[in-house]
Amino acid sequence: MSILVLMFVLGVVGVTAAVGPDDDVKADLKKLEGAWRLVGLEVGGKAVNPDTWGRPVRREFSGTKSSFASGERVVDGQITINPSKTPKWIDETLVTDKRFQGIYELKGDTLRLFMERQGGQRPTEFKTKEGTQQAVETYERVKAGAQK
Repeated sequence: MSILVLMFVLGVVGVTAAVGPDDDVKADLKKLEGAWRLVGLEVGGKAVNPDTWGRPVRREFSGTKSSFASGERVVDGQITINPSKTPKWIDETLVTDKRFQGIYELKGDTLRLFMERQGGQRPTEFKTKEGTQQAVETYERVKAGAQK
């Protein structure tokens, strides 16, 4: 009987160990996959009117590769995420060697990002401080076949 109990315990531990941090990272990277368009922006504690943006802003993710486009300007980079943190962490290194650390939130087809230049403090909530250039960006997933 004790061998059966031991096999059961080892089986449960094995199943539990199979779903770990790497699986959480892979799952969230999969959820990020694709194109996103900016639909909301808060800067310095205030919402910014979309009519004043001047050009479309979008992001694309493919695995750990990222792309940020503002109008015709496109900058590629790499991301790392840590979905075990609360809020979830995201870091991005652009090909221009600019590095950002931030937080992200995924709810269905909505993605919120709050990124700060590396070296400062990582944001801990989706709230910007008045009088700063801090920005919380809200993106909506671009559906397949839809115009970016």
